[in-house]
Amino acid sequence: PELVGTGMHQFSIFEMPADKLASGVKGVVACRFALYDRSFCFINCHLHADTAHSEEGIRRDFEERMQQLQLCYNRVEFRLNDQFLYPLWAHRVVFLMGDTNMRLTMPAEFRRLSDFHSHVVGAIKAGRWAELQRHDQL
Repeated sequence: PELVGTGMHQFSIFEMPADKLASGVKGVVACRFALYDRSFCFINCHLHADTAHSEEGIRRDFEERMQQLQLCYNRVEFRLNDQFLYPLWAHRVVFLMGDTNMRLTMPAEFRRLSDFHSHVVGAIKAGRWAELQRHDQL
């Protein structure tokens, strides 16, 4: 741990409060740092919830969600000493986290939510991503 602390530098924070442009981005918080010669960025965003109940609406919600992520990608930037700018794309590694409001639809074969939850947890542990993708609302 002592070696990591001595190698970490250029720490910076970015905040974008609730978007007043009605893009659906409810807020973004990000931080960056360099560890030796590698830069890392962590983004936590909150996107709007989908409201669609039709194929066309689902497609529209997906496109809006991708536009919201693109907005986050374009807006997140960091200043170092009030002069040097680090855009998101300049980082070696970027971690995106948060509430993207993407959900799985419970199939009719599951009568209880707890059964579906167990199924999802099991699929994640086993790496059966395609199985989960079939239930993706988007």
